[in-house]
Amino acid sequence: MNPYLWVMCNEFEEGRRLPSLMSLNEIEPSETPMEVVLVDKDGDTRLKELEDKAHELDCASENTLVLVKKLGKLVAAYMGGTFPVEQGDLHKRWKLVSTRLRGFQKCIVLPIGSLSMGLCRHSAILFKVPKE
Repeated sequence: MNPYLWVMCNEFEEGRRLPSLMSLNEIEPSETPMEVVLVDKDGDTRLKELEDKAHELDCASENTLVLVKKLGKLVAAYMGGTFPVEQGDLHKRWKLVSTRLRGFQKCIVLPIGSLSMGLCRHSAILFKVPKE
């Protein structure tokens, strides 16, 4: 890890160990391979669209098992399709997408709605976004 990032992540400023979003937004993508996935329910319109689709599925599903299957398919489609194992081609594709997006954003912070594909950790984040 970049020594600057290490220090930033381990500072005890105001009792926090995580760097601020503003600090993370200032990090150039060329400085680190790290990415930060941002869940911004107010500012991420693509995330809001996905949330609306999930809500429609919730309203139309007759039971929890059907809903879970439909949500799984929705998230898989949103994240680039289904892959049985995260290796080889999927990982290479993710690195390409991540590098391009970090360059476009000009920082390491990636709004989750901007991801056209992702790995298991990105899909898991979508399942954890709380419903209001």
